[in-house]
Amino acid sequence: MDQVEQLGARVGEQRRLDLAAAKRDAADAVSDQRGVGQPRNRAILSTPARRPDSVRSVSWHDWYHMLLFFHVLAAFLTVTGLGFYWAVLAATGWGAGLPSPLLRLSAAADVLWGIGSVTVLLLGIWLAIYVKGYEVWDGWVIVAIVLWAIAGGVGGRVAGAYRKMRRGAADAAPNVALHTIMAVAILALLIDMIYKPGA
Repeated sequence: MDQVEQLGARVGEQRRLDLAAAKRDAADAVSDQRGVGQPRNRAILSTPARRPDSVRSVSWHDWYHMLLFFHVLAAFLTVTGLGFYWAVLAATGWGAGLPSPLLRLSAAADVLWGIGSVTVLLLGIWLAIYVKGYEVWDGWVIVAIVLWAIAGGVGGRVAGAYRKMRRGAADAAPNVALHTIMAVAILALLIDMIYKPGA
């Protein structure tokens, strides 16, 4: 009889334990749904959201540096094309129109000069509009555009003359003066872009 009573007591105790465990599981399930008592959820909720202006700031800097990189690259192409023109000038007798294998280098100079100079202008104006604190009508920007126009106009004459020379017209060789004007204009343009006087 005592064994039966002890067995019944153990069974009753086990039922109470099971019932308590079931209640705890139910309470935990409700807490999970409500987000109560979850350190991970609290950490997520307490983390401040990134401000939209900070997102714009990061993308703005990336965009600015990309424009600046291609602007500087275009300036490098322009200067390289100018160097090629001077090399061809020296190889053809400094305006005498002498035959030279380096005359073919003027074709590469045409491409570098054309792509570089146009890209410098477009990206330069874009940066002047895009960057806060700069305006297209700033003095140094206007000077840069004028210098670009001078270099571009003379460069077009030089490129045209070398094209005629490649076709056999030796008397069409451009002179030293045109190359010098190009070089001075480009040098002044680079100084203006780097130091931005009056900005």
